[in-house]
Amino acid sequence: MYDWTIPVDGETDPNQIAVIQNRLVEWSWLLPDTFTPGLLDEATINAVAGFQGYCVENLATELTPIDAELPVIDVPTLGVLMNALDEIYINPNAM
Repeated sequence: MYDWTIPVDGETDPNQIAVIQNRLVEWSWLLPDTFTPGLLDEATINAVAGFQGYCVENLATELTPIDAELPVIDVPTLGVLMNALDEIYINPNAM
């Protein structure tokens, strides 16, 4: 449905950002009711940063860290997050 081969930023379709947020909630990286659906807000940016840190440490994946000032979710992060590897990455700190 969405093209995950294009970086996501604040100008991206809010529905596409909401799909990312839903995945982050599903995997416990983003807590429900802490973010504005469809916006790359502070809670969403922090969730993406936490997810990226986990991936770098545990998957030996090279990801460009999200910048809080000019947030962009890079294509490699989108690939892992949107399940290109058909894996589930639950936040281990949420258990």
